[in-house]
Parts: sequence; C-alpha cells; structure tokens
Amino acid sequence: MTPETQIWPFSYNDLLKNFLNAPEVLQDCVNSYTTGEGKKMVQSIIQIVSQIKFSKVVFIGNTFNHFASFIPRFVFMNSPYALDFTWECIELTEFYDYFLPEDSQDTLYIFISRSGSSRLILKALDHLSLLKIDRNLLWLITNEQNSPVAKKCGQVFHTYVDSELVIGLKSFGNTLFVLYLVSQMLVGTDFNLDTIQKGSFELISELKDFRESWEKSVDQISDFLGYELQYLYFISKDPSSLACAKFAALIAKTYHRKFAEGIALGHFFHGPFQVFERRIEDKSINCMMLVGDREGEESNNTLIRLIDQIKIRAGKVVILCNNPSLSAFYKSDYDVLMINFNSPIIELSPIFETFILQLAFLKIAKKSGLIGK
Repeated sequence: MTPETQIWPFSYNDLLKNFLNAPEVLQDCVNSYTTGEGKKMVQSIIQIVSQIKFSKVVFIGNTFNHFASFIPRFVFMNSPYALDFTWECIELTEFYDYFLPEDSQDTLYIFISRSGSSRLILKALDHLSLLKIDRNLLWLITNEQNSPVAKKCGQVFHTYVDSELVIGLKSFGNTLFVLYLVSQMLVGTDFNLDTIQKGSFELISELKDFRESWEKSVDQISDFLGYELQYLYFISKDPSSLACAKFAALIAKTYHRKFAEGIALGHFFHGPFQVFERRIEDKSINCMMLVGDREGEESNNTLIRLIDQIKIRAGKVVILCNNPSLSAFYKSDYDVLMINFNSPIIELSPIFETFILQLAFLKIAKKSGLIGK
C-alpha cells in the first residue's frame, strides 16, 4: 500500500507503545478508588446510595461507552440477591430522542462520556435540571473531572487514563472497571472494596504476564485466521463478554477496514448461522468465540456442541478462553485455536479479551499495510 493510500496518521510503533502501558494505567485507576481519598469517596457514596430513593438505574452512553454498560447489566443479572431497582442500558441518541422523562422520576441516571463534553448529554442534563431532579441522582463516568457535563452532576467518577492516540484504546478497559465498581456499590450487599482490589490486582498481574509474550499469541491468531478474511463474527458466550464482542467489531472495522459483528451466542444461532449453511465453502467468514465465564460441565457440553456446529461451517474458530476445562477439551483440536487468559473476576474478563484483540488487530492492520511501521 502506498503512503498516499494509508489510512492511519499514526505509525504501528506509536500505537503499540501508547497501548502497552494499559495494565499500569488500569492499576492507577484501581489504586485511585481503593486507597486514600478515593477509598473515602467510595465509602461516602455508599452512604449516599443508602439514603437516596430510586427504583430504576439507567446507564447512558454511545459507542464503546454504551458497550461498557453491559458490565453492570451482567452484575445485576448475576446478583444472588433480589434488587429493589430495575435497570436499563440505553444508547445516548436513543435516550435523548425517546427516553427523556417528562416529569420528575425516582431514577438514577448514570452518564458515560470519556470527554465529558458531549452535546447531547449536556442537553439531556439541562432537561433533567428543569425537572428538578436531585443532583445525587445524576452521575457521570468520565476522564475529564472538570468538564462541562461534570459540573452538572452530583457524583463524578474519573477513569484516570493518560493520553491515548486512539479514543478508547485504554479508556475502554478503565471504564469497564469503574462501571464494575459502581454496579457493586449499587448492589450494596457484601460490598468489599478490599476484595475488589485484590481481584483487580490479580487481573492486572495476569495482563502484565501476557504482555511479556503477547506477540506469540497474536501471531497465532493472525496466522490461524489469515489476512484475507472479509467478515468476522465475535460471538459472546456470556453477557459480560458481549461488551468486548461489540467493541472488538468496532476495532476490526476501524483498524482493519473489514466487516465484523459482535453478537451473543443465542442470537448467532438465529440468523447468521443460517448464512453459514449457504456458504460452507466460503472461508472468508471467520469466528472468534469469547468465553469469559467459568460455568460447569453441563454448560460446557452445550457450548462444545455449538462450537462444533460453527466449526463445521466456518472451518476454524478462535476461542479467547477464561475457562480451563473448556480449554483442556480443545487442546488437541487443530481447527480450534485456544488463547487462554485468567480473569479472577469474571465480570472483568472483557478487559483481558480487549487487551488481546486490540494487539491482534494492530498487528493485522500492520501486516495488511493499513498502518505504517
């Protein structure tokens, strides 16, 4: 590819260098909420949560911020306790066009905006202020604490991301952690900040270990799939990994300029799977399965059956796997590439999955000539 047709203004080395410190950036974020003043802030907000009245929680964001809101959704779905509120994750434009309330409601609004300057969020907050919504019911997750949006919210959660050459490169992972923390605070029961810190630090340690030999795993993925793929499905086994599946499809289209779709496993077998049946000989369609949970043998048996059905039609399947027993089953299957990782907190599995996939598509984009050296 000639310099005139290159898409990216940044070099591969610039992007790689900017991204590889993501584990340290995440560690700074975890530290900021589990020690010192940040820990006191979390404890004070827990007190506020116990005092304010709300029957519904709404998470509002666009693109990767919207995808990140799937994490609290999974935390609430997975809670062993009955919750006294309902929840909803709404894309920002849809919220502004169709969901803005016409009168005061007992709803907790959690906006997610990296820049904190979204025009639609500002207009939505102006509308909510006219309804005299309690500021304690207006929360913001952002990387800019002093942004125009932040000034209109009662509680602001900073994501603590340093500079990133591509928006979302590191802030997606930190946003996932902050949303996990916020959702645990809202659940309330058995909330233990020390346990969250411990599990998060274990995840960060695993990320750093993976980083030491990341090129081997990434080369395995690119060599296994090839560089001529025209369409890629990211299939999520569990609700938390759906956040990564959606974001990964965005990465693939952004970095590699190829069609991609992030989809839940159940949805995949009601539509896309039928397309495979009509294109058995077309190897330009590939699948990556994201398995972030660690369910038992019965669930794995069902998953194995479905993976085998995909494999018959797609030819090859890459599995990013946080499930040791599933990994052991496919250890000797040459049509399945297992990329194993360890996320002690399953709700944070998308952080690890995204770390792997961002590196993979940076490398694929470089080899395809879309990013210069």
